[in-house]
Amino acid sequence: MLPSAFASLSNPCLPDFWTSIYSAAPGAIIEGAMFTIFAIDFYSRRYIWKVNDPDREEEVTAQTEKLGVGLLEAGIIFHSVFIGLTLAISTGTEFYSLWVTIIFHRMHPSFF
Repeated sequence: MLPSAFASLSNPCLPDFWTSIYSAAPGAIIEGAMFTIFAIDFYSRRYIWKVNDPDREEEVTAQTEKLGVGLLEAGIIFHSVFIGLTLAISTGTEFYSLWVTIIFHRMHPSFF
């Protein structure tokens, strides 16, 4: 996905910021997103362990599992939104390949 992000954000139709001033923007966006997800996970787990009594490890484990599921669900939601936006702006063979992928995912949800 990163090479296609660099290719898409180097389109000459975009403002100079994306093409000549700061051409490393896709990498910076991805790095910022990864750091944000890491920070949310790290500090929320730290908060869960600090607030709860260490003797109730089962409750702490349940809360950290809920946190992991929440982060996974948020990732799936953002992934779906970005795939939908990509499908909305794509044309030609890109559209058909994305469309087939989405149909396959919807027909076989237990695989993915």
